[in-house]
Amino acid sequence: MDRTRKLVEQWNEEEALWRRYEEIRLALRLTTGGCFVTDDQINDWAWLKAIKERGPLNCIGFSLEGSR
Repeated sequence: MDRTRKLVEQWNEEEALWRRYEEIRLALRLTTGGCFVTDDQINDWAWLKAIKERGPLNCIGFSLEGSR
């Protein structure tokens, strides 16, 4: 059960990150009007900003029997 809870929490955090990225990307597209900035630049900038706002990454690891 603990593993399931951790996976659900990780999913929720990743979904929140993706939604924030979409908000930033849309806002930037609306403010620039497509001038002087390519779609790739907008996407890259929005992703970096969303990750920076997220803060430290909480990693989840599981030990697999027989793997070393």
